[in-house]
Amino acid sequence: MPAVLTSSLECSGKPPHSKTTVMDKIRESVEATALPKSESEVAPPQSAGASVIGAADAALGIKSRVGNFRWTICGLLFFAATINYLDRQVIATLKDTLQTAHVWDEIGYSWVVFAFQTAYAIGLLVAGRAMDWLGTRKGFSLSVLLWSLAAMGHALVSTVVGFSVARFALGLGEAGNFPACIKTVAEWFPRKERALATGIFNAGTNVGVLVAAVTVPWLTLSYGWRWTFVVTGLTGFMWLILWLSVRGKSSLAPSASIQTNMGLRDRKVHDGSDLVDISVLASRLFKEELWRRLEEHRPAVNHRIFDG
Repeated sequence: MPAVLTSSLECSGKPPHSKTTVMDKIRESVEATALPKSESEVAPPQSAGASVIGAADAALGIKSRVGNFRWTICGLLFFAATINYLDRQVIATLKDTLQTAHVWDEIGYSWVVFAFQTAYAIGLLVAGRAMDWLGTRKGFSLSVLLWSLAAMGHALVSTVVGFSVARFALGLGEAGNFPACIKTVAEWFPRKERALATGIFNAGTNVGVLVAAVTVPWLTLSYGWRWTFVVTGLTGFMWLILWLSVRGKSSLAPSASIQTNMGLRDRKVHDGSDLVDISVLASRLFKEELWRRLEEHRPAVNHRIFDG
């Protein structure tokens, strides 16, 4: 090859020193191919591998935090259900007190109950769609804000019409509680734990009735029935502060990929567990109807039993 290069250079008429220059360039090229690749050339594959490993570690970290944090969310759902039933049971507990104060008679009280039930039925028709549209953080907050304001608004009225308006607003707000709770459980819990989480927050309904039976008479005797509505309504605002502060930690919220890995998102293969969600809703409706009828007639039953 040097002979060919020499003859070609001689034929081209270039000076002799160009021969050395060309050979040096060839030698430099050969040596350059034998050198190891620079750090900049090797770095991209390493960076890609590091990115994959880092993403996996981050996913596992988020999954671990979600696993611990979801029970805090469940606790908040429990207290929301407790406050929900506490606010709705106040008026049943105060029925005789307000009737004695000539706020209503039996017919007037029936119209107040009718207003709540009508609003609650209407609210259930739209609350689920609202939660899907706004999300559980905003939707649940709006629901609690509405029913807490309505609960406190009972203290500002003293007629059947006024109480009917307040109960109507209360029914609209409280209708969002269970759709929000069920959606939150679906977002934060895998299918195998949803029944447990649902049972836990549903227990708050019974606790709310018990709390109302204990606290409402004491508050009424100590501060009057108007302040009873105010105090019970304030509990919703206390819960709302906790809910917004806790759900404000967006880094703890499960992403779409983490939800899939944890079994939080629905898959194409159905294992029949959807029947569990239907049974929960059916039992919820039956239980609410039973409690409603018991609470409507509880004052009259107590009067017949204890007063003859």
